[in-house]
Amino acid sequence: MVITNNFYKMKNQQSFQYFIPNYAMQPISPYYFYAFPQVPIVPVTITNTIDTNTKGNKKAYKRTWKKTQVERLYEITKVYAQQANKEIEQLTINDFEIISKETEQSAEQCMAKINEIQTSGTLRPGIWSEKEDAKLIELVESSITKWGNIANLINNEIHKGLKIRTGKHCKERWNNHLNPEIRRGNWTDEEDVRLLELHKELGNKWSNIAKQVGGRTECSVKNRIKSLLNKKRQELGVIEKPEKFEEKEINQESLLVPTSQVEEAASPRSGMEYPSFN
Repeated sequence: MVITNNFYKMKNQQSFQYFIPNYAMQPISPYYFYAFPQVPIVPVTITNTIDTNTKGNKKAYKRTWKKTQVERLYEITKVYAQQANKEIEQLTINDFEIISKETEQSAEQCMAKINEIQTSGTLRPGIWSEKEDAKLIELVESSITKWGNIANLINNEIHKGLKIRTGKHCKERWNNHLNPEIRRGNWTDEEDVRLLELHKELGNKWSNIAKQVGGRTECSVKNRIKSLLNKKRQELGVIEKPEKFEEKEINQESLLVPTSQVEEAASPRSGMEYPSFN
């Protein structure tokens, strides 16, 4: 690059950017030179080095699957396997390099998705197979304590080393479905009172509440508390959107009062008259 005082005479000035030392590179008007003639300015030709071809960059950006994409991938894979005289389980990463050209995903992503479909037996995402469940139970009952290590073992043994399951997946599957200590029956009055007391103390820390209640999943604890709070609000005549109830400060002690007493509280439904301002 050559420093010049005649840059403002150059043609095609839109194809240049000008660098001011100690400042960020930015477009600048040639008239800036008249105001600050002492500042050396270097013309820099702008070259578009960013590949705007989204199809060429699909490998880096397309990470999630839509239902139609999964269905299309599976159909493409079946046709390819038939033409190649192979079983789907026999397809390698080289095969998926070819298959992926018909999709918006990388070869690795296509291979992982097909392997997930073959293992679970369904096109629905995230479904666990009986083989996966059995392996997860076996690993949890062993001496392995880290969910990440459990996920790696499941992936290596069942999914050919592909990263199908994560530590979070394994933890949620165990805690919400496979743990034999989970109680799935109706909630007792004692549990309901305990839930509201813990929610008042801990707020929306569902995992901590579930641990203290015991025998209930985090998801069921969350849903039960929301159901109890909404029910009591309706009895008290509090009108608000369900999704907003957590954002407002509420005296939860009143929520622990027996229903018979709650019905006597002043509310639009209690029948009590409001003072007239006439």
